[in-house]
Amino acid sequence: MGGTVHPADSFDAAADAKVLHKAMKGLGTNEGNIIDVLCHRSSSQRQEIVHAFKAAYGADLEDRLKSELAGNFERLMRKLITPLADYLAGEVHAAISGAGTDEKTLVEILCTRSNEEMKALTEAYEQKFGTSMESDVKGDTSGAFERLLVALLQADRESSSRVDMDKARDDAKELYEAGEGKMGTDESEFVSILGRRSNAHIRVLMEEYENLSGGSLKSAIKSEFSGMTKTALLAIMQCAKSRPKYFAKQLHKAMAGLGTKDAKLTRIVISRCEIDLADIKNAFEEEEGKSLHDAVASETSQNFKKGLLALIG
Repeated sequence: MGGTVHPADSFDAAADAKVLHKAMKGLGTNEGNIIDVLCHRSSSQRQEIVHAFKAAYGADLEDRLKSELAGNFERLMRKLITPLADYLAGEVHAAISGAGTDEKTLVEILCTRSNEEMKALTEAYEQKFGTSMESDVKGDTSGAFERLLVALLQADRESSSRVDMDKARDDAKELYEAGEGKMGTDESEFVSILGRRSNAHIRVLMEEYENLSGGSLKSAIKSEFSGMTKTALLAIMQCAKSRPKYFAKQLHKAMAGLGTKDAKLTRIVISRCEIDLADIKNAFEEEEGKSLHDAVASETSQNFKKGLLALIG
């Protein structure tokens, strides 16, 4: 399975730039042609189009999109032509700047990245904002939640698919003794183990925990932790079991209830469309009993809807 957006065959950046220029030239805008180009090219191809556009027309494609389009559709198209690490770095910055902290966005982005993705993200952040993501996250979070995010930001989680069974059993025992097996909770053990082990190791560790305690590690975390630390630890465990299922649930949350969380919807679709959005679609249908295509179609409208559906495939 994998992504829903793939590199276009017989790609010609200059020809695509010309199509976009014509779509935004003169009176009116041909949004359909903009969608046809930008929603059917890979991220690296879109970067080539950005350069070709500037070379041919002496203008920034982003500025042109900003002046010709509006609302969620304009934001969707602008985010599409932004390198993914830069886009997500901007989302993290927005989550921690200004009044209050959007902790749910921090969990969704920082608890779901591979080591390589995390390195790219922290480098992009420092380049873009002139400060380290770690220091900004530390300044805006606290306690075990802060320590867990800082651990993840190091981008040195174990990545082997081979699992040392003895180590998994030892970890299960450590977590039991740090939580359910004592009065109070030793949060640092949970941060150290779940913030550093590989997904394969965490999957085995969850089984070993159940063998040892007779209850699930998920239930233990729910009873031992609260607030965003609980949310973050559960996100790490869900991603270890099935990252597509985690994102399917997040997409459901973005569209559930009154109003749609358009920024979250945009972010998940763009950030996963070349990685595992096809798998997320399958997980969404299994969980919700309807297709992601139909859910998005009913929750969005006009060109924003058309753009998202083109990316979802």
